[in-house]
Amino acid sequence: GLGGRLDSTNVIEKPEACIITALGYDHTDRLGDTLGKIAAEKGGIIKEGVPVFAMDTHQREVLSSDAEEAAKVLENIAKEKHAPLTWLRRDETVRSSQNLRGQCFSFRNKNYRIRMHGSYQLENASLALLAMENFVSQEARQEGISHVLWKGRLEAICQDPPVILDGAHNPQGVTSFVAFLEEMEVLKEEKPCEVIMGVMADKDVTRMLDILADRWCVPLGRITLVTPNQKRAMPAVDLRNAWDEALRRSTEFYNLESCMYNAREKLIAVNDVETACRNAVARAVRNHAPIYMIGSLYLLGEARGVIEEELRRNRLLRDK
Repeated sequence: GLGGRLDSTNVIEKPEACIITALGYDHTDRLGDTLGKIAAEKGGIIKEGVPVFAMDTHQREVLSSDAEEAAKVLENIAKEKHAPLTWLRRDETVRSSQNLRGQCFSFRNKNYRIRMHGSYQLENASLALLAMENFVSQEARQEGISHVLWKGRLEAICQDPPVILDGAHNPQGVTSFVAFLEEMEVLKEEKPCEVIMGVMADKDVTRMLDILADRWCVPLGRITLVTPNQKRAMPAVDLRNAWDEALRRSTEFYNLESCMYNAREKLIAVNDVETACRNAVARAVRNHAPIYMIGSLYLLGEARGVIEEELRRNRLLRDK
């Protein structure tokens, strides 16, 4: 669901807690075109007298004025519903280490480990831990959070070579993806990577590509653009052209990042997702190079089985 007032889970009349994660500019056609309107829709889950736990609305990619407006909206709804509201500050969570198997962090002087990647997953985990504080023991929280896995969100399905599947489909998600690349120094030492990308045409593709073009920081081998099997999908050739324009606009393109040198010549459009995946895995195996798939959860659902099959065929992925 969309999360919020119209989400199917909102039929629960008296939940134990209401949790609102980081707000972003997604589904704006249905949730509203400002962060304040989106906050009003998300705040639709708040129930009379039920505790609310919410992530601080201030974040990268969100204007300070928009964040303050959204916070005020949630505070007003909580006040009207007599629902105690607890904000999670971003500085309460501190990462201590990270590798392709997960990350360790401290939250309120307690140490935890999760199998998920990305700073936003640290925040999500901390928000869940905060909400569970009065319901579950400390030992159970530490044990439970260590087993959580969210498929398709910065998911490393193979360690050697690294194969990362990320359903980043909006500017906020793409920002988290490139932040992960920036944080993982080990990935900057890998061979030039294979990127597979497909998007829905109704997303903010221009902004997504500008972020990728400006902040890409790992060796780049090839970017294969595909057309996911969805009516809303952007044709691969259109995505290739959009990438070309983004690289023309990018200030990073002109030698500020050596890994982006000649990037426009590394773009190819392949309509068929299966063919693109098999070819990309073959090149990655031959060159022992990483694979990154991004742009759409629909794409991940369509391509995951093909990539796993090819990795198993090359004895790089064990059967579960």
